[in-house]
Amino acid sequence: MSVKSLLICFNSFLKLNSCLFGLKLLEVLVDYLLFWLNRRQRTEYVSLFDLPGPTTDVNELLISVCFKNKFFLTVSKPSWLPNEIETSDELFKSNITQKMAIPDIKRAAFHILSLFNKRYFGPVTFLPEDEKLADNFFHLA
Repeated sequence: MSVKSLLICFNSFLKLNSCLFGLKLLEVLVDYLLFWLNRRQRTEYVSLFDLPGPTTDVNELLISVCFKNKFFLTVSKPSWLPNEIETSDELFKSNITQKMAIPDIKRAAFHILSLFNKRYFGPVTFLPEDEKLADNFFHLA
């Protein structure tokens, strides 16, 4: 996917909120947003997400958002060694599984993009030449 088409998708998502993206595309959008914020030294996200400081690692940001907001998925994991149970019927009869919580990265990415859309990161334009022109349009209510 080209940068131009990525920006078009990103802009469409933020304006219309009508597109559903897969997990990887959500991560790419959040990664680009993080890059953009760091590049322009916009560190509002640090206090918003209780981070120790600015980060360039999108996974660190997403995991932090998951822990701060308790975004977890419960999954079942087998708790046996493969040679202990011969068939899946034995597994279902014995119910030998463990439940575990894993971070819900997709929900965290949606949350970050939603906060961005609600202007929690302040007024934003993606093209540097548009920033001065956009000053007339960004007025906090």
